[in-house]
Amino acid sequence: MKKIRVLGIFTNFKEKKDKDGKITYYHSGVDLVRTLLPLKYLNTEKFEVDLQYDLFSKYKSIRELTQHYDIILFSYIHDPQLYIEIRVCALKSN
Repeated sequence: MKKIRVLGIFTNFKEKKDKDGKITYYHSGVDLVRTLLPLKYLNTEKFEVDLQYDLFSKYKSIRELTQHYDIILFSYIHDPQLYIEIRVCALKSN
């Protein structure tokens, strides 16, 4: 059986760089409860889960994202244009 591919995007986090340029991310309570915890406990036999801080770190367009992932989960989408693009591309790629 094919696994359901899920992408969790953190939208409310703090990013800090140390002296060496290493980046550390700190989740907000919203991202923890709405994104991290629900996806952390999905059955790994049925779901393939990716968690990312940057929507375009792996794929360079909304179309590529919606063709690869079955579900894209955000705690918030602040940009109406982004929501519309995701919705249209998702409908086109089923």
